[in-house]
Amino acid sequence: MSPSSRRQAAPPRWRHILLCSLALVAGAVAAGLLWPGPKKLPPPVVLVEPPPPFISDRAFEQRNDLPVLREVLARDCARPAYVVLSSAPDRQPGSRSLRETQVFPQGLECPGVRMVDEATLQSVLKRPYHGEQDALRVGGWGSFYQAYPGADGRLALSLPVYTSPTTAVVQVGRACGPLCGAGFAVRLVKVKGQWKQVGTQPTWIS
Repeated sequence: MSPSSRRQAAPPRWRHILLCSLALVAGAVAAGLLWPGPKKLPPPVVLVEPPPPFISDRAFEQRNDLPVLREVLARDCARPAYVVLSSAPDRQPGSRSLRETQVFPQGLECPGVRMVDEATLQSVLKRPYHGEQDALRVGGWGSFYQAYPGADGRLALSLPVYTSPTTAVVQVGRACGPLCGAGFAVRLVKVKGQWKQVGTQPTWIS
């Protein structure tokens, strides 16, 4: 075959260029389709300020204190024996509307709960005892049971602290002798206009 015939049989150079160009374009398209795209960023977190703490006012406390405390004392009121309740409310963690010394609302006493002035109660507990002694009637506790025959011990109660318009906490302390006593935090909720106990948590024991 002559050199002139070989030149005629060889494919034109532009065809090679075209094929290479098409191959490059196809590779670029395939790479674009297969290459993972940028990850979408999660939506920004919206910060929500917590609601302000609930602080009860005097009118709210006057409406709710008595129903709350009556619910706390419901079982004591139904018992045949009675407990002696100090007239001075016990201290409670939390805040109320009034900072000065407070008193219990009227109408708290019942057959099972007898309220006694705190000063009188302290005077009785400090009185020397000379009667018959046992595990409970020792020292001031002997004087206590002499002064209040048939009593089932002493009760200390705090005023309610309201953590919301429908939740309250009351501190309760019960004692019946030198090494006979315990304290509880009683939690209540208001359901359909009525306060109900929903739980108790021990706070101290002796």
